[in-house]
Amino acid sequence: MTKTYSQNLTRLFFVITFLILTTSHLECYGRAFACATMPFDTSKFLQAIDDHVLSLREKNIPKAYYKYTTNEFQENTSLEEFTALVNRYAPLFDNQSIKLSAMQFYEEVAQYTGVITAASGESLTVEYQLTKSDREWKILGLKLMHYVCDQNSNQSRRGKSTVSS
Repeated sequence: MTKTYSQNLTRLFFVITFLILTTSHLECYGRAFACATMPFDTSKFLQAIDDHVLSLREKNIPKAYYKYTTNEFQENTSLEEFTALVNRYAPLFDNQSIKLSAMQFYEEVAQYTGVITAASGESLTVEYQLTKSDREWKILGLKLMHYVCDQNSNQSRRGKSTVSS
């Protein structure tokens, strides 16, 4: 009887150990899933993009640069380089609207892809990478994808400019 009791006790120990390990392992996955699926307040994130675009529309490039970009962005891109980029593309300096195409969130970086349109109708696909800096969303990087339609051949050409940290 002591042999059976000992075997049962050993089995019970293994079952309890297995359940504890399985439960704690599932709890970690459960927490990761909960964090990944928690509702995210996008209003401040979208407001940062809108304010940046509005600053460009108002021809206030220094404000767009200093207030809405991170220190890392500023270390890698001077105000003069940023001004030259903005002045090169009408949808940036003469923007009429910006329309969201996609939004993605990673651990510490959020990505906004949209189409910005100039008053003339010219459009530009823009991709913003933002991160929180001083509890505010700020631009970490910027990609511009310019689509040009050749009227003679009806083929589109794609050019791309990237400004990022």
